[in-house]
Amino acid sequence: MKHRLVGALRLDASVYGALRDDHRAWGQAVVVVLAVALSHGLGALLRARSQPYSERPWLTFLFGFQGEILLWLGISASVYLAARLLSRQAASFGQVARPLGFAVSPGLGVVVAGALSSFGISATPVLVLLGVWRLAASFVAVKHGLATTSRAATAWLLVGIVGGIALMAGGTALLNYATQR
Repeated sequence: MKHRLVGALRLDASVYGALRDDHRAWGQAVVVVLAVALSHGLGALLRARSQPYSERPWLTFLFGFQGEILLWLGISASVYLAARLLSRQAASFGQVARPLGFAVSPGLGVVVAGALSSFGISATPVLVLLGVWRLAASFVAVKHGLATTSRAATAWLLVGIVGGIALMAGGTALLNYATQR
């Protein structure tokens, strides 16, 4: 798994291709997503604790944690369904979701951004770098998960991002509603 994680961070196309074809990599992909979700949750908690107006900082942990999981599921499902229904791609959901599970790995650095915020240092440069890195990793994951062209991978990834954000926003709204009661 360490080799795959390092390869995913390096945007190694062969790693993403291997993840596409390895049905046993589901567990590894889920572990990476959960580790990144934990990083997002902890990073959000650290940022919230540094804000004087934060009444319930533990909620920011929950929002960050669940948001990352829902984003991965939403992007994976949207890419899979769009490619399958609109262009008759033969890839399975797993062949899309496993590489995208490793593509979230740059998000492990979000906790660093949270730590910077807790010391009063702007986390924006770190978050922008991680966002661009993750977008590039997601592109490589979609391209090799679907075994498609760069143009098609760009289109499917854009559809996936919209679907992922929609699922994440819905989950966040539900969590917000549940915690207001």
